[in-house]
Amino acid sequence: MAMKEVLQSWLESIKSLWSSNAASSVEVNRRDFDDIRKVNTALLPLLFLGFGAVIWVGWRASAVGAMLLWAMACLSVGATVGFLFGIPRSGAGVTRHNAASDPARHDVKAGPVETEGDTGRPNTNLEEVSDWLTKILVGLSLVNLKAIEERVVLVSHKAAAALHATPTSVDVSAATALVIGFPVVGFLCGYLYTRLFLQGAFIRSNNQMFKWREVVAAELSHVSPDSVNASGVPSVPSSTDRRAAERILLVAPTDRPNELLAPLQVLAREYETVRGAMPSGDARTLKMSEIASSMKKLALATAPFLPQLTQSASPGERLAAVIILQMKFDPNYIEWLANRLYEEPAFTGYQAASALVARMPIVGEPERQRIKTAVAAAMKKRSDLGLELPEGWDKLLAQIMAA
Repeated sequence: MAMKEVLQSWLESIKSLWSSNAASSVEVNRRDFDDIRKVNTALLPLLFLGFGAVIWVGWRASAVGAMLLWAMACLSVGATVGFLFGIPRSGAGVTRHNAASDPARHDVKAGPVETEGDTGRPNTNLEEVSDWLTKILVGLSLVNLKAIEERVVLVSHKAAAALHATPTSVDVSAATALVIGFPVVGFLCGYLYTRLFLQGAFIRSNNQMFKWREVVAAELSHVSPDSVNASGVPSVPSSTDRRAAERILLVAPTDRPNELLAPLQVLAREYETVRGAMPSGDARTLKMSEIASSMKKLALATAPFLPQLTQSASPGERLAAVIILQMKFDPNYIEWLANRLYEEPAFTGYQAASALVARMPIVGEPERQRIKTAVAAAMKKRSDLGLELPEGWDKLLAQIMAA
Protein backbone atom coordinates (compact mmCIF):
# COMPACT_ATOMS: atom_id res chain seq x y z
CA MET A 1 0.00 0.00 0.00
CA ALA A 2 2.85 2.34 0.87
CA MET A 3 4.53 1.62 -2.49
CA LYS A 4 1.28 2.40 -4.30
CA GLU A 5 0.98 5.73 -2.51
CA VAL A 6 4.58 6.58 -3.38
CA LEU A 7 3.99 5.81 -7.07
CA GLN A 8 0.79 7.88 -7.10
CA SER A 9 2.60 10.80 -5.47
CA TRP A 10 5.42 10.50 -8.03
CA LEU A 11 2.98 10.50 -10.93
CA GLU A 12 1.10 13.51 -9.52
CA SER A 13 4.40 15.41 -9.14
CA ILE A 14 5.29 14.73 -12.76
CA LYS A 15 1.84 15.90 -13.92
CA SER A 16 2.11 19.05 -11.80
CA LEU A 17 5.57 19.82 -13.16
CA TRP A 18 4.33 19.34 -16.72
CA SER A 19 1.26 21.57 -16.24
CA SER A 20 3.31 24.37 -14.65
CA ASN A 21 5.09 25.20 -17.91
CA ALA A 22 3.95 28.09 -20.06
CA ALA A 23 1.62 27.20 -22.93
CA SER A 24 4.13 27.98 -25.65
CA SER A 25 6.91 26.05 -23.90
CA VAL A 26 4.60 23.10 -23.39
CA GLU A 27 3.82 23.03 -27.09
CA VAL A 28 7.50 23.10 -28.04
CA ASN A 29 8.38 20.44 -25.47
CA ARG A 30 5.49 18.27 -26.63
CA ARG A 31 6.81 18.33 -30.18
CA ASP A 32 10.29 17.45 -28.93
CA PHE A 33 8.94 14.57 -26.86
CA ASP A 34 6.89 13.33 -29.81
CA ASP A 35 10.05 13.11 -31.91
CA ILE A 36 11.98 11.39 -29.13
CA ARG A 37 9.11 8.96 -28.57
CA LYS A 38 9.20 7.97 -32.24
CA VAL A 39 12.93 7.33 -32.01
CA ASN A 40 12.42 5.32 -28.82
CA THR A 41 9.76 3.26 -30.60
CA ALA A 42 12.28 2.34 -33.27
CA LEU A 43 15.41 1.84 -31.17
CA LEU A 44 14.32 0.54 -27.77
CA PRO A 45 12.99 -2.76 -29.12
CA LEU A 46 16.37 -3.35 -30.75
CA LEU A 47 18.14 -2.60 -27.48
CA PHE A 48 15.83 -4.84 -25.45
CA LEU A 49 16.19 -7.64 -27.99
CA GLY A 50 19.97 -7.23 -28.05
CA PHE A 51 20.41 -7.19 -24.28
CA GLY A 52 17.96 -10.08 -23.92
CA ALA A 53 20.02 -12.13 -26.35
CA VAL A 54 23.28 -11.15 -24.59
CA ILE A 55 21.89 -12.18 -21.21
CA TRP A 56 20.58 -15.47 -22.59
CA VAL A 57 23.87 -16.35 -24.33
CA GLY A 58 25.87 -15.27 -21.31
CA TRP A 59 23.64 -17.22 -18.92
CA ARG A 60 24.11 -20.43 -20.89
CA ALA A 61 27.89 -19.96 -20.61
CA SER A 62 27.84 -18.59 -17.03
CA ALA A 63 29.28 -15.34 -18.32
CA VAL A 64 26.40 -12.85 -18.09
CA GLY A 65 28.54 -10.11 -16.50
CA ALA A 66 31.30 -10.37 -19.09
CA MET A 67 28.85 -10.29 -22.00
CA LEU A 68 27.00 -7.30 -20.57
CA LEU A 69 30.31 -5.46 -20.24
CA TRP A 70 31.10 -6.19 -23.87
CA ALA A 71 27.64 -5.01 -24.91
CA MET A 72 27.97 -1.76 -22.96
CA ALA A 73 31.46 -1.16 -24.35
CA CYS A 74 30.30 -1.63 -27.95
CA LEU A 75 27.20 0.49 -27.35
CA SER A 76 29.30 3.27 -25.82
CA VAL A 77 31.72 3.32 -28.74
CA GLY A 78 28.87 3.61 -31.23
CA ALA A 79 27.10 6.28 -29.16
CA THR A 80 30.30 8.35 -28.93
CA VAL A 81 30.79 8.26 -32.68
CA GLY A 82 27.11 9.11 -33.20
CA PHE A 83 27.48 12.05 -30.81
CA LEU A 84 30.45 13.37 -32.80
CA PHE A 85 28.51 13.10 -36.05
CA GLY A 86 25.37 14.62 -34.54
CA ILE A 87 26.75 17.80 -32.95
CA PRO A 88 24.87 20.72 -34.59
CA ARG A 89 26.90 23.10 -36.70
CA SER A 90 26.88 26.86 -36.19
CA GLY A 91 25.89 29.31 -38.88
CA ALA A 92 23.27 27.22 -40.63
CA GLY A 93 20.29 29.40 -41.37
CA VAL A 94 21.53 32.26 -39.21
CA THR A 95 19.87 35.63 -39.49
CA ARG A 96 22.31 38.38 -38.65
CA HIS A 97 21.17 40.46 -35.74
CA ASN A 98 21.16 44.22 -35.87
CA ALA A 99 24.71 45.27 -35.05
CA ALA A 100 23.57 48.70 -33.96
CA SER A 101 21.57 47.19 -31.14
CA ASP A 102 24.39 45.00 -29.82
CA PRO A 103 25.19 46.18 -26.28
CA ALA A 104 28.84 45.52 -26.96
CA ARG A 105 28.77 48.21 -29.66
CA HIS A 106 28.72 51.97 -29.09
CA ASP A 107 24.98 52.61 -29.26
CA VAL A 108 23.05 50.52 -26.75
CA LYS A 109 19.84 52.45 -27.23
CA ALA A 110 19.04 51.30 -30.74
CA GLY A 111 16.05 49.29 -31.77
CA PRO A 112 15.24 45.68 -30.96
CA VAL A 113 17.64 42.91 -31.86
CA GLU A 114 16.82 40.33 -34.49
CA THR A 115 17.44 36.93 -33.03
CA GLU A 116 19.34 34.21 -34.85
CA GLY A 117 17.51 31.66 -36.88
CA ASP A 118 16.27 28.43 -35.42
CA THR A 119 19.37 26.47 -36.42
CA GLY A 120 22.22 28.82 -35.58
CA ARG A 121 24.24 29.24 -32.43
CA PRO A 122 27.70 30.59 -31.49
CA ASN A 123 30.60 28.40 -32.55
CA THR A 124 32.48 26.25 -30.03
CA ASN A 125 35.72 24.33 -30.02
CA LEU A 126 33.76 21.10 -29.59
CA GLU A 127 32.25 21.58 -33.04
CA GLU A 128 35.69 22.01 -34.59
CA VAL A 129 36.97 18.87 -32.87
CA SER A 130 33.86 16.98 -33.96
CA ASP A 131 34.27 18.12 -37.57
CA TRP A 132 37.94 17.16 -37.56
CA LEU A 133 37.40 13.72 -36.01
CA THR A 134 34.43 12.76 -38.19
CA LYS A 135 36.34 13.56 -41.38
CA ILE A 136 39.30 11.51 -40.16
CA LEU A 137 37.05 8.59 -39.21
CA VAL A 138 35.29 8.57 -42.58
CA GLY A 139 38.56 8.92 -44.48
CA LEU A 140 40.35 6.18 -42.59
CA SER A 141 37.34 3.86 -42.86
CA LEU A 142 37.22 4.18 -46.64
CA VAL A 143 40.94 3.64 -47.01
CA ASN A 144 41.23 0.74 -44.56
CA LEU A 145 38.11 -1.36 -45.19
CA LYS A 146 40.14 -4.58 -45.36
CA ALA A 147 41.96 -3.82 -42.13
CA ILE A 148 38.66 -2.95 -40.43
CA GLU A 149 37.25 -6.34 -41.36
CA GLU A 150 40.29 -8.04 -39.85
CA ARG A 151 39.94 -5.95 -36.67
CA VAL A 152 36.27 -6.88 -36.33
CA VAL A 153 37.16 -10.58 -36.60
CA LEU A 154 39.91 -10.16 -33.99
CA VAL A 155 37.63 -8.30 -31.55
CA SER A 156 34.89 -10.89 -32.11
CA HIS A 157 37.25 -13.69 -31.08
CA LYS A 158 38.20 -11.75 -27.94
CA ALA A 159 34.53 -11.28 -27.06
CA ALA A 160 33.85 -14.97 -27.74
CA ALA A 161 36.65 -15.86 -25.31
CA ALA A 162 34.46 -14.39 -22.55
CA LEU A 163 32.03 -17.28 -23.14
CA HIS A 164 34.52 -20.16 -23.25
CA ALA A 165 38.27 -20.41 -23.04
CA THR A 166 38.16 -22.21 -26.41
CA PRO A 167 35.26 -20.52 -28.22
CA THR A 168 33.15 -22.54 -30.62
CA SER A 169 31.90 -21.29 -33.96
CA VAL A 170 28.56 -20.48 -32.29
CA ASP A 171 30.39 -18.38 -29.67
CA VAL A 172 32.27 -16.49 -32.40
CA SER A 173 29.09 -15.97 -34.37
CA ALA A 174 27.25 -14.54 -31.34
CA ALA A 175 30.21 -12.35 -30.43
CA THR A 176 30.44 -11.04 -34.01
CA ALA A 177 26.76 -10.06 -33.91
CA LEU A 178 27.41 -8.27 -30.62
CA VAL A 179 30.50 -6.42 -31.91
CA ILE A 180 28.70 -5.29 -35.08
CA GLY A 181 25.14 -4.79 -33.86
CA PHE A 182 25.63 -2.84 -30.64
CA PRO A 183 27.94 -0.17 -32.15
CA VAL A 184 25.40 0.38 -34.94
CA VAL A 185 22.52 0.78 -32.50
CA GLY A 186 24.72 2.95 -30.28
CA PHE A 187 25.60 5.15 -33.25
CA LEU A 188 21.91 5.65 -34.08
CA CYS A 189 21.10 6.45 -30.46
CA GLY A 190 24.01 8.87 -30.09
CA TYR A 191 23.30 10.63 -33.37
CA LEU A 192 19.52 10.91 -33.10
CA TYR A 193 19.39 11.90 -29.42
CA THR A 194 22.14 14.45 -29.95
CA ARG A 195 20.22 15.99 -32.84
CA LEU A 196 16.85 15.90 -31.10
CA PHE A 197 17.94 17.08 -27.66
CA LEU A 198 21.18 19.07 -27.97
CA GLN A 199 20.03 20.94 -31.08
CA GLY A 200 17.04 22.30 -29.17
CA ALA A 201 19.13 22.99 -26.07
CA PHE A 202 21.65 24.98 -28.11
CA ILE A 203 18.88 26.96 -29.78
CA ARG A 204 17.24 27.75 -26.45
CA SER A 205 20.57 28.86 -25.01
CA ASN A 206 21.23 31.04 -28.05
CA ASN A 207 17.76 32.58 -27.93
CA GLN A 208 18.26 33.34 -24.23
CA MET A 209 21.46 35.20 -25.09
CA PHE A 210 19.69 37.37 -27.64
CA LYS A 211 16.72 37.81 -25.30
CA TRP A 212 19.11 39.49 -22.86
CA ARG A 213 20.23 41.88 -25.60
CA GLU A 214 16.67 42.60 -26.63
CA VAL A 215 15.60 43.39 -23.07
CA VAL A 216 18.61 45.68 -22.52
CA ALA A 217 18.02 47.51 -25.80
CA ALA A 218 14.32 47.95 -25.02
CA GLU A 219 14.87 49.18 -21.46
CA LEU A 220 17.64 51.61 -22.43
CA SER A 221 15.72 53.03 -25.39
CA HIS A 222 13.87 55.51 -23.18
CA VAL A 223 14.54 57.54 -20.06
CA SER A 224 11.93 57.82 -17.32
CA PRO A 225 10.92 61.46 -16.68
CA ASP A 226 11.06 60.96 -12.90
CA SER A 227 14.65 59.69 -13.05
CA VAL A 228 16.20 63.07 -13.95
CA ASN A 229 16.44 65.13 -10.75
CA ALA A 230 16.65 68.86 -10.17
CA SER A 231 19.50 70.54 -8.30
CA GLY A 232 19.34 69.98 -4.56
CA VAL A 233 17.02 66.98 -4.88
CA PRO A 234 18.65 63.60 -4.16
CA SER A 235 19.04 61.33 -7.17
CA VAL A 236 16.94 58.45 -5.89
CA PRO A 237 16.13 55.44 -8.13
CA SER A 238 12.52 55.57 -9.25
CA SER A 239 10.10 52.66 -9.21
CA THR A 240 10.41 52.56 -12.99
CA ASP A 241 14.19 52.23 -12.73
CA ARG A 242 13.88 49.39 -10.22
CA ARG A 243 11.34 47.48 -12.31
CA ALA A 244 13.54 47.83 -15.37
CA ALA A 245 16.60 46.69 -13.40
CA GLU A 246 14.70 43.64 -12.14
CA ARG A 247 13.58 42.73 -15.68
CA ILE A 248 17.16 42.93 -16.92
CA LEU A 249 18.45 40.94 -13.94
CA LEU A 250 15.92 38.21 -14.70
CA VAL A 251 17.43 37.49 -18.14
CA ALA A 252 21.06 38.42 -17.35
CA PRO A 253 23.56 35.86 -18.73
CA THR A 254 25.44 35.14 -15.49
CA ASP A 255 27.60 32.56 -17.28
CA ARG A 256 29.01 35.25 -19.61
CA PRO A 257 30.37 38.00 -17.32
CA ASN A 258 32.08 40.00 -20.07
CA GLU A 259 28.84 40.30 -22.02
CA LEU A 260 27.04 41.28 -18.83
CA LEU A 261 29.42 44.19 -18.18
CA ALA A 262 29.69 45.40 -21.78
CA PRO A 263 26.57 47.65 -21.95
CA LEU A 264 27.52 49.36 -18.68
CA GLN A 265 30.99 50.08 -20.04
CA VAL A 266 29.41 51.57 -23.16
CA LEU A 267 27.41 53.96 -20.98
CA ALA A 268 30.55 54.80 -19.00
CA ARG A 269 32.36 55.79 -22.19
CA GLU A 270 29.32 57.78 -23.30
CA TYR A 271 29.40 59.69 -20.01
CA GLU A 272 33.08 60.51 -20.49
CA THR A 273 32.43 61.66 -24.05
CA VAL A 274 29.53 63.90 -23.02
CA ARG A 275 31.49 65.41 -20.16
CA GLY A 276 34.46 66.15 -22.37
CA ALA A 277 32.61 67.36 -25.47
CA MET A 278 29.69 69.40 -24.12
CA PRO A 279 30.09 72.76 -22.36
CA SER A 280 29.14 72.98 -18.70
CA GLY A 281 25.46 73.77 -18.19
CA ASP A 282 21.96 72.40 -17.83
CA ALA A 283 22.06 70.58 -21.18
CA ARG A 284 25.16 68.60 -20.21
CA THR A 285 23.78 67.85 -16.74
CA LEU A 286 20.53 66.61 -18.26
CA LYS A 287 22.40 64.37 -20.69
CA MET A 288 24.58 62.93 -17.92
CA SER A 289 21.45 62.38 -15.80
CA GLU A 290 19.93 60.36 -18.63
CA ILE A 291 23.09 58.23 -18.81
CA ALA A 292 22.96 57.71 -15.03
CA SER A 293 19.31 56.66 -15.36
CA SER A 294 20.30 54.03 -17.92
CA MET A 295 23.06 52.82 -15.61
CA LYS A 296 20.46 52.31 -12.86
CA LYS A 297 18.63 49.83 -15.07
CA LEU A 298 21.82 47.77 -15.41
CA ALA A 299 22.85 48.17 -11.77
CA LEU A 300 21.37 44.99 -10.27
CA ALA A 301 22.77 42.76 -13.04
CA THR A 302 26.26 44.30 -12.77
CA ALA A 303 26.42 44.58 -8.96
CA PRO A 304 28.94 41.66 -8.73
CA PHE A 305 31.43 43.86 -10.63
CA LEU A 306 31.38 46.56 -7.94
CA PRO A 307 34.93 45.84 -6.63
CA GLN A 308 36.28 46.10 -10.17
CA LEU A 309 34.37 49.30 -10.96
CA THR A 310 35.32 51.12 -7.75
CA GLN A 311 39.02 50.55 -8.52
CA SER A 312 38.73 51.48 -12.19
CA ALA A 313 40.77 54.33 -13.67
CA SER A 314 37.75 55.26 -15.81
CA PRO A 315 35.61 58.14 -14.42
CA GLY A 316 32.61 56.65 -16.19
CA GLU A 317 33.05 53.25 -14.56
CA ARG A 318 33.44 54.87 -11.14
CA LEU A 319 30.17 56.72 -11.78
CA ALA A 320 28.64 53.33 -12.63
CA ALA A 321 29.84 52.02 -9.27
CA VAL A 322 28.14 54.95 -7.51
CA ILE A 323 24.90 54.24 -9.39
CA ILE A 324 25.07 50.56 -8.40
CA LEU A 325 25.37 51.63 -4.76
CA GLN A 326 22.29 53.81 -5.19
CA MET A 327 20.36 50.76 -6.33
CA LYS A 328 21.98 48.22 -3.99
CA PHE A 329 23.77 49.87 -1.09
CA ASP A 330 26.77 48.16 0.50
CA PRO A 331 28.05 49.54 3.84
CA ASN A 332 31.56 48.40 2.94
CA TYR A 333 31.73 51.29 0.48
CA ILE A 334 30.64 54.13 2.79
CA GLU A 335 34.10 55.69 2.94
CA TRP A 336 34.60 55.16 -0.78
CA LEU A 337 31.33 56.97 -1.51
CA ALA A 338 32.25 59.83 0.81
CA ASN A 339 35.61 60.21 -0.94
CA ARG A 340 33.75 60.81 -4.21
CA LEU A 341 32.73 64.18 -2.74
CA TYR A 342 36.23 65.56 -3.33
CA GLU A 343 37.91 63.08 -5.67
CA GLU A 344 35.33 63.17 -8.49
CA PRO A 345 33.70 65.87 -10.62
CA ALA A 346 30.57 67.53 -9.29
CA PHE A 347 28.10 65.24 -11.06
CA THR A 348 29.57 62.00 -9.71
CA GLY A 349 29.97 63.54 -6.27
CA TYR A 350 26.32 64.60 -6.33
CA GLN A 351 25.27 61.03 -7.17
CA ALA A 352 27.43 59.70 -4.32
CA ALA A 353 25.91 62.19 -1.85
CA SER A 354 22.44 61.13 -3.06
CA ALA A 355 23.24 57.49 -2.31
CA LEU A 356 24.26 58.43 1.24
CA VAL A 357 21.18 60.64 1.75
CA ALA A 358 18.88 57.81 0.70
CA ARG A 359 20.63 55.44 3.10
CA MET A 360 20.36 57.59 6.23
CA PRO A 361 16.66 57.07 7.14
CA ILE A 362 16.84 53.26 7.04
CA VAL A 363 20.02 52.43 9.00
CA GLY A 364 20.88 52.01 12.66
CA GLU A 365 22.74 54.57 14.72
CA PRO A 366 26.26 53.05 14.31
CA GLU A 367 26.10 53.13 10.51
CA ARG A 368 24.45 56.57 10.55
CA GLN A 369 27.32 57.97 12.61
CA ARG A 370 29.83 56.26 10.35
CA ILE A 371 28.30 57.97 7.30
CA LYS A 372 28.32 61.37 9.03
CA THR A 373 31.96 60.94 10.05
CA ALA A 374 32.99 59.91 6.53
CA VAL A 375 31.14 62.83 4.95
CA ALA A 376 32.57 65.33 7.45
CA ALA A 377 36.09 64.08 6.72
CA ALA A 378 35.49 64.31 2.97
CA MET A 379 34.17 67.88 3.21
CA LYS A 380 37.16 68.90 5.32
CA LYS A 381 39.43 67.43 2.66
CA ARG A 382 37.50 69.34 0.02
CA SER A 383 37.90 72.56 1.99
CA ASP A 384 41.64 71.93 2.44
CA LEU A 385 41.94 71.55 -1.34
CA GLY A 386 40.19 74.90 -1.83
CA LEU A 387 37.30 73.43 -3.79
CA GLU A 388 34.05 75.38 -3.88
CA LEU A 389 30.80 73.70 -2.97
CA PRO A 390 28.79 72.99 -6.17
CA GLU A 391 25.20 74.18 -6.48
CA GLY A 392 22.70 72.03 -4.59
CA TRP A 393 25.29 70.21 -2.50
CA ASP A 394 24.50 72.24 0.63
CA LYS A 395 20.97 70.79 0.77
CA LEU A 396 22.21 67.20 0.40
CA LEU A 397 24.93 67.60 3.01
CA ALA A 398 22.47 69.22 5.41
CA GLN A 399 20.14 66.24 5.05
CA ILE A 400 22.99 63.86 5.86
CA MET A 401 24.15 65.75 8.93
CA ALA A 402 20.62 66.34 10.22
CA ALA A 403 19.55 62.71 9.97
